[in-house]
Amino acid sequence: MNKLRSIALSVSQDAWGRVAIVYVALCAFLAICSAWGVRHFVSSFVLWLITNLIYLPTIFAPFAAAAWAGIKVSKLSRNVWVGWAVGILLAVLLSACATWLVSHIPGIGWRFSRMLSTRDGDY
Repeated sequence: MNKLRSIALSVSQDAWGRVAIVYVALCAFLAICSAWGVRHFVSSFVLWLITNLIYLPTIFAPFAAAAWAGIKVSKLSRNVWVGWAVGILLAVLLSACATWLVSHIPGIGWRFSRMLSTRDGDY
């Protein structure tokens, strides 16, 4: 049984490792595309890479945390509507805080804001 458990853990860790490698590679490709033609390519590439790495977790993590908290509150209170209210409120608050925090990081904030802006089209 322990052997089977260790195999299952190694496979799941390996799968998440592959997902992480693909995510970093995609972010690096997007960073190269964004930094191409800039006078200081290396520094621009690093800043775009960090921005791209932060982008998706900043968007999805607040909703995942809000869903988890909403489910927990719903189970504790035994009222589904209380869980929904807490989840929605927490999603709005966490999204606003995460976006505000990331947009105030020097060198990354304007890039992040530009990625979130839809009026500019493609960044």
